[in-house]
Formats: sequence, structure tokens, C-alpha cells
Amino acid sequence: MNTRQDDPGFAKLIRDTVNLPLKSRSIYDFQRGNCVSRRKKRDEERREEHIERQRENLLADATRPSKSRSRRQTSNRRVRSGSSPERPREEAKPSEPDRNRVNTLRMSVSSLMREADGVQQRISDIDDRIGDLPNRVAKIRRGNYLLMGNIEEAQGSLADRWRERGPALRDEAWGRLDSIRGDLQSLSGIVAALTSDAAPGLSDAESRLRGVKGDVSSVSSLVQGEVDEFEGSFRGLDSELTQAENTVELLAEPSFDWKRGEHPIISVRAHHLNDDIHGVLTLTNQRFLFEEEKEVVLKKTLFIATEKKTVRETIIDAPVGAVESLEKGRVGLFKGEGLYVKFAPQTGLKEARFDTRGDEGEELIRLFEYIDSGEAERELEKLRGDEEEEGEAMLVVCPVCSAPYTEEVFRGQTSVECRYCGAVIRLGG
Repeated sequence: MNTRQDDPGFAKLIRDTVNLPLKSRSIYDFQRGNCVSRRKKRDEERREEHIERQRENLLADATRPSKSRSRRQTSNRRVRSGSSPERPREEAKPSEPDRNRVNTLRMSVSSLMREADGVQQRISDIDDRIGDLPNRVAKIRRGNYLLMGNIEEAQGSLADRWRERGPALRDEAWGRLDSIRGDLQSLSGIVAALTSDAAPGLSDAESRLRGVKGDVSSVSSLVQGEVDEFEGSFRGLDSELTQAENTVELLAEPSFDWKRGEHPIISVRAHHLNDDIHGVLTLTNQRFLFEEEKEVVLKKTLFIATEKKTVRETIIDAPVGAVESLEKGRVGLFKGEGLYVKFAPQTGLKEARFDTRGDEGEELIRLFEYIDSGEAERELEKLRGDEEEEGEAMLVVCPVCSAPYTEEVFRGQTSVECRYCGAVIRLGG
């Protein structure tokens, strides 16, 4: 190792110091230069030691077996190839077309389930509807509705035919539907398991689905062929019964009194356009009536109506014979077609316009002709069991002043007023 005397820097420092003028040299300057030289030398020594250690390490690596190096290279190759044994193998996922097929299968199974339930529900519905017909007929009869005298016979005939065929059809269809539901539930489980690598089991599931679909179609055709006939017969009875039920419901609490031998024919809600009032229009075998419906406040709290009641008031009460015609016509710019009612001049009633709903106007016209022709009265006489024949026309005489009543008596009129003394003359009493 070099000594301080051998250090070129130190020797140069001594020479420079010696050559300086005497007055410029001092002890302090000498010591300062000496300290700088020692620090510089120490740094050089450390640098040489560091370089020597690196050289020795490189030589050692070159002569040592390359076991760790080969291990690192092998590890790097494994990382690059992605075949590390520690990483779990990913499961194969179904392709996009397979996923679409599985979803289609799942939706098809649900659709067939609903279709099978619909077939069974159709049998239950027609069974309940036909079975309820006697109760519906009895209800309108209790409401004083005597028309449709043939409905008892018609509903009885329909019920008899259903009793002959219905139970056998129900047993056959429900037995086949139970088997179909079992197949669909099994197929639903198979479809639910098709979550990965779906292709092998997918084709088999699709084949089974086609078979079940054929079974559902077969039982649906069987039920449709049998039930369509009964539903057609039921719809005809149901339409007439629904109209009668609505009439009875609207006339549950009328504002007028029923006359002897009077029965409702039809009753509908209508808008009296002449007076802009809403209410109930009724045709009976004797009268044409219109009742206004309005709400009456029964109780108020802080000027707010807390209790109301709907009341009726008879606005038009005319014998059915006083109605000259019922015709359809446009009743307003936005109202569409409505009903025009023309009364006989001697009644003093102006032509009335009514706005009705749907085809109710046409039905009112049809039933008015049914009443005006006398057919309604003849049917009622059969239903009432009247065996009396119509006698000859009798002169109407006032029981008070004995004056004859010479004015026209309209069909359905049950009393007239004597023009001489004002007494009320009862007709047909």
C-alpha cells in the first residue's frame, strides 16, 4: 500500500508549500491542506476496495456451477409458457351459440308449462261457467225479469251435454297433462345443469323438448275440439244473461213504482243531451222511463262533503205506446251515433236525444220493436200462466161523472184522467 510520502498529491502539496513566499505561508494553511489530502486519499481507498470486491464476485460467479441460474431460467420459461403447475386449470366455458341455445331451451320449457296450465284452466273455466248458469237465471227471476223464457231450457240442455262429455274429457286431458308436467320438470333440471361444455347434452335436451312440445300440442287440440262447441253455446246464453243481470242491477232501487203486470225489458245508462243530465233509461213492457242520477251531500265538515248519496228522480215517464219511434242518429260533433226518441204529439214531450255506450242504442231499438209488436206481452202471458183471452174493447167511463173517455189509450197505460171532472180512471181493474 502506498505511504503518504509516495502519494503524488501529497508531494505536490509539499513542493507548492515550500515554493510559496515565506510571508504567505502559515501553520493554518499547512494543516488545512493536509486535512484535504487525507480525506481525498480515504475516498480513493474506498473506491478501490469496492472495485476489487466486484471483480472477485464476477470471478466467483464464472467458476461456480450454474444450478441456480438454470433454475431461474426454467422458472422464467414456465412463466412465459403459462404452464405453471401451481395455477388451477380453468374450466372450459360454453361458446356463445351454445349459451343462446340453452337460453332458448329454458324459455321454451317455461312457455310449454304455461301452455299446459292454460289447457287445464280452459276445462275448469267452462265447467265453472256452465255450472253457474242455474244460479244466474234464478237471480234475474227474483229481480222480476220474466223474459227469455227459453233460457232455462237452453241452459239445462247445455248442462246435460256437458255432464255427458265433460268428466271423460277432464280425466283424459288431466292425466296426459300430469305426464307432460313430469317430463317438463325433468327437462328443466337438465337444462339448468347445462352451464359448461354444454354441447354434448344440449342436442339431447332439444330432442326431448320437441317430443314434449308435440304432446302438449296433441292434448291442446283434443281439448279445443271438444270445448269450442260448448263455449259457443255458452257465449249466446251469457250475452243475454249479462244484459238481464245489468238491467236487474240498475233497477234494484228505482225512483218509480212498478205497475201491476209490469216487467223490465232493458235498462242502460245514458246521457240525456237535451237537458245535459246523466241517468238510467229503461224500457218495460208498459213504459218508457228516464231517471236522472245525482249526488246529494248528506254531511259536510269544514265545507268539505264527507258523506254523499246517489239519488234518482224520474224525468220521463211515458206509456210505451206513446213512443212513435226510436232511431239511431248522430247526436253531436264528438258524441258519434246515439238514440233519437220521438213521442206522440198529444203527450207534450219533445223529441229526446240520448248518448249511449257501444251497441246499446241498437239493442234498445230492437227491444222496442219487440215490445211494440206485442211479442213481449204474449211471451209474458205465457210465462205468467194467464189463460184469459183478450176480450172486446170496452168503453171507458168515469166512475164519478159517468162521462166517457174518448182519448186514445196507449199500450201500457194503466190509468187516465177524466177531462170533465179530473177524476182518475183506472184501466183494466
